[in-house]
Amino acid sequence: MKKFYALLGAALGAAVLALPAAEPGPAFQIVTEQTVCPEYGTVMYRRALLCEGLRLAFQPPAGWKASADAGQRVLLLESPTADAQIRLRLVLPRRENTNAPAVLPPAPELKAVVAGIAAGAEITAEGEYPAAGRVGKSLDFNFVQGARRYQGRVVWVTLPECHLELVLTTSNNLAKKHPFFIELLNSLEVRKLQELSQVSR
Repeated sequence: MKKFYALLGAALGAAVLALPAAEPGPAFQIVTEQTVCPEYGTVMYRRALLCEGLRLAFQPPAGWKASADAGQRVLLLESPTADAQIRLRLVLPRRENTNAPAVLPPAPELKAVVAGIAAGAEITAEGEYPAAGRVGKSLDFNFVQGARRYQGRVVWVTLPECHLELVLTTSNNLAKKHPFFIELLNSLEVRKLQELSQVSR
């Protein structure tokens, strides 16, 4: 399983490296935010990913480990039993040159995304899922890596500030991991750090 995830990281990383250089900005890092519920006065904790002027708030499923790959701009979540993984990649506006405005690249065909993850993967279903206030297109797929069979789902969400690419892969049954994936999708919120600083003043 870990060998496959290493290969998956390389495949997604190749897509990132093929894009022009990104805008400079704050470091790519995970932080823990603390807020107080106004109704009950209880302290609440939430995770957030800071990346180049954006704040992506998220809540990992209980027991799932979260880590960040700054080089690939990827948030990685791994299940407690290590049989499933969710990778969330941010695709940000790019400049073709120093004088050009930053432009968000067009969304790719999802079948091409799946082919980049696992060559020869079988598409089994397509659909839509809400995330971060938008509705993203999705594809489910099956593939074989070595002697093991895997199931996966990719969801692509386009926002004004960025694209979100979410990939769930598991060596278990996809339906069993679906609730955890939905839990993450429902928790996503993207805001510009500049907007948040103005609100807090």
